[in-house]
Amino acid sequence: KTGRDVSAAMPPAPAISQEEMAAVKALPAEDQKAMIKGMIAKLAARLEANPRDRDGWAMMIRSLKVKGDIAGAADALKKATEVFADDPVTRAQITDLAKSLGVAADVSSQVPATSAPVITEEDVATVKALPAGDQQAMIRGMVDNLAAKLAQSPRDSEGWLRLIRSRMVLNQPDLAREALKKALAEFAGDPAASNQIAASARQFGVVLE
Repeated sequence: KTGRDVSAAMPPAPAISQEEMAAVKALPAEDQKAMIKGMIAKLAARLEANPRDRDGWAMMIRSLKVKGDIAGAADALKKATEVFADDPVTRAQITDLAKSLGVAADVSSQVPATSAPVITEEDVATVKALPAGDQQAMIRGMVDNLAAKLAQSPRDSEGWLRLIRSRMVLNQPDLAREALKKALAEFAGDPAASNQIAASARQFGVVLE
């Protein structure tokens, strides 16, 4: 083996809580897809800077498969095996992972991707690989985007609850209370909806003084 032990040299991935991932999963599918696209772009930059990043290649293959880009996943597998041509311990590991995901270097032999959840457990691993600052920036940006959408289409009780919960997950209690106040004002003429919003917000620890 001539390649260095990349996994041992890499710093441990920053932790992202299950609560934070739940907040991401609660966002609209369009925003989730944008998040995956951003993660893949960052992985590509990471691999360009360090092409012998074994874990990075594994996450790239997995992320592209989750995204439904079979050809892209196959291309990433091919590039990874070329990079580690001198390291059959590592090359086999990447190939075995790809095989478990249904990804082969020969894209013509693969079954077309079927629809899958936009955010999966595999995506959690991808997010964990990013610097903590990037993780938080992505999540905060998407939550802010949800707030902007509610400003345009405020008659969305579930959307308000997702925003309130996400604000609390991100340790933004003042913004969570502000969202609750706006939601209750929007549904002031609908006692059933406003009571439900208030009760759910209370479970998140959000109440108006």
